[in-house]
Amino acid sequence: MDTYKVTIFPSAESDLHNIFIYILDKLVSPNTALEIYNNLLQMILSLETYPTRGSLRKVGQYRNQGFRQLFYKNYTIVYTVKDNKKRSTHYRRKNIAIAIFNKYSNTTI
Repeated sequence: MDTYKVTIFPSAESDLHNIFIYILDKLVSPNTALEIYNNLLQMILSLETYPTRGSLRKVGQYRNQGFRQLFYKNYTIVYTVKDNKKRSTHYRRKNIAIAIFNKYSNTTI
């Protein structure tokens, strides 16, 4: 089975951080904040073994462009899977780029 390298870009890292801080500060629930953060991160990292399990994105930002999505509670993890090959060395690098959206606003966190 092929494995993919999951790259969490700074904007997605910021999204995860902001989700955690929002739940911690606004909802005053440290346990819930940590649980949601960990579960989102775990879903993202699990894409390294089966990245095509998310459905193709057909609504919202990045729709109909080959992006995929996974859902967790009020959040949508939007990502793309890229298979980059270098011909001369037969090196294959597979990457996944991540963005996280709030279910209610359709914009990145």
